[in-house]
Amino acid sequence: IDPQDLKLQMQGVLQGRLGADEMATLLAWYRSPVGRKVVAAELAGVSQDDYAMLQETLDALQERYRGSERERLFARFDRATHATRMMVDNGAAIQVAMAVTLSGAIPGLQALPFAEIKHAVEARRQAMRGMAGQQIYLNYLYTYQDLSIEEIGAYIDFALSDSG
Repeated sequence: IDPQDLKLQMQGVLQGRLGADEMATLLAWYRSPVGRKVVAAELAGVSQDDYAMLQETLDALQERYRGSERERLFARFDRATHATRMMVDNGAAIQVAMAVTLSGAIPGLQALPFAEIKHAVEARRQAMRGMAGQQIYLNYLYTYQDLSIEEIGAYIDFALSDSG
């Protein structure tokens, strides 16, 4: 993947879908204090140094926020960002691609039809949704742990807006 090419493609898509006013609104939000904080949190992700301590951190965050407003906001966050749906869609697409590739790569075995492979993967979508939802929830707790409830609410409101 060429990052510059991807950037140009994304710019083209955004410019094709958003008018000048919408683009200005989008940029203004991302340049706002909350927007900058969200972007910084998302870009920080998990560093190699943090990875070893990640499971302990996630367990502690899950316990800390059990029954809290932050936990209750997650469903709204997930609906606004489509995070679980996108993770499931991407996971299903990768599984289909890998199965199709492997199906034709094993000598002596007849390749399975694409439709059959896709149907088998799609039949597991509900199970994938449960696993993906839990991963997205833990990622939400970790990534946005330094944002206040109000800032998370502002991010959700933005994600639900036309520009978001």
